[in-house]
Amino acid sequence: MGAEEAVPWEYYENPIDTAKDIKKQGICLVLIEQTNQSKS
Repeated sequence: MGAEEAVPWEYYENPIDTAKDIKKQGICLVLIEQTNQSKS
């Protein structure tokens, strides 16, 4: 499809480094986890 050639992206091996870089850019990072006990 080639989207990786049209959209700027970066690869991080460590997700902690990814989160730190996102926060440094002033972007709000929100994580959601679903489990069998999740309520709707």
